[in-house]
Amino acid sequence: MRLLLAFALVLAACGPADRSSSSAAHDAPSASLNRGPDPLVLRVERAGGRARVYAYDQLDSLVWSASGMPRLGTIVGFDPDQGVIAFVDSRNVPGRIDLRMGSVSQAGSRFTLTGARTADGGSVYGISGGKAVRFTDAGPWEFDPARELSTVFPQPDGALVAMSRRREGSAQLWRLFPPQTRVLDSALVEGLTDGPRLQGGDRIYLGVDNGVAVVNARTLDIVPPIVLETAVRDMAATPSGDRLFIAVESDSRLSVYERYRGQLGTGVPLPGEARALRMDPLGRYLLVRPAQGDSAWVVAVGTRSHVGTVRTAWRPDLPFVGADGRVATAQGDDVVFVDGATLRAGPRIAGGAADHWYPFNWSGFRPRAEGLDRPVEFQVDTGTAAPDTTGGDASSTPPAASPAQPPRPGAPQWMVSFASLLLESPARVMADEITVEGQRARVETSLRDGSPVYRVVLGPYSQREAAERVGRAAGRPYWVYSATP
Repeated sequence: MRLLLAFALVLAACGPADRSSSSAAHDAPSASLNRGPDPLVLRVERAGGRARVYAYDQLDSLVWSASGMPRLGTIVGFDPDQGVIAFVDSRNVPGRIDLRMGSVSQAGSRFTLTGARTADGGSVYGISGGKAVRFTDAGPWEFDPARELSTVFPQPDGALVAMSRRREGSAQLWRLFPPQTRVLDSALVEGLTDGPRLQGGDRIYLGVDNGVAVVNARTLDIVPPIVLETAVRDMAATPSGDRLFIAVESDSRLSVYERYRGQLGTGVPLPGEARALRMDPLGRYLLVRPAQGDSAWVVAVGTRSHVGTVRTAWRPDLPFVGADGRVATAQGDDVVFVDGATLRAGPRIAGGAADHWYPFNWSGFRPRAEGLDRPVEFQVDTGTAAPDTTGGDASSTPPAASPAQPPRPGAPQWMVSFASLLLESPARVMADEITVEGQRARVETSLRDGSPVYRVVLGPYSQREAAERVGRAAGRPYWVYSATP
């Protein structure tokens, strides 16, 4: 009995300390190698002046700033490899914000771009004087065909699709690989209108008289069109390109085109007509601008349901959906963050509406690991080899080599995921289209809420950097996640 009592006292004494240690380990932030890029937000004074970067989860925490920003037009994109944010000012002159160098630069007043777009954040394309122009840090490049160009579609693999209006109601598409100007493919689209034009995944969508024309961006093959009864007002594609949401005139329901089925699916009923759409970069929510009023409707993409209405002005930068699923809204002079699922109001940034906002993810502001700045040290064995006392001759059989050590159990491995689909056949089709460094993508099946989900993946890779490199080389939207074997 005394022994049991003593043992119980020992456990009571050790218990709180052990629980505290476990809780501290659980609450501590993950090591930088085991987490993704940091969510950040760029804020630029709308009249020009300072550019500032804040930690998204601590919006009062300034991590970077630079002066010399012109009056901003729009942010074009972000290149995480170079740490450069591309923008166009109010005069359509392209420029770059270099986060590593802490500088702001522009191309010069002779370069003005309309319809600026980018596929990688580093190369900015647009139309200048009817020509396609590419702006990079290495200098400009131009493509001047016989006909005046109107739109450009940069591709993830470095190609460019340029479009011109041939005559009333028709358009010519060309595909080429800059800096070469030789046209590789071409296509003709009839019935073109002044409606929206965008690219989603490997498809280019163009508003036409009876709906939407669909073109394969890789081959310029004409795909069966999306037939609609009324004119298209706006379109927005999911990040993977598997679905296209379409707002049309005189209809309070959003049409949804399913890319791998090649047909319209279940639509999304709304309280009224929509005139503009904006997709969440992670594909969780769709923001819809009503035809009237200063507000936005929040649509859950996964369930295709209307969540509710948030009060906000509709600007080129606001509202947007942040990394945590909150919706940043412009309410008067302030920016208010609203939970995307419950629509409950959260943090309010006083005076934030005076800035232009741009959310992005990057790990470039993290402190360098201590070991990176230490010189390499070599261990030298100064001992003398023992003499051979076995007496064997040179013809004797050498001893068998020791087996290689297995990988350390629990070591993180990194997977590259391109899409999670509910149907197996389109997942197989996508996997057959993706090959990087001789490795073809495969389909992994899992259950989510009792339903099978088919994920198109490559990997595993022992280092996150290798997985990121493979994802970029695939030329498709992707994300990297850790999978412990």
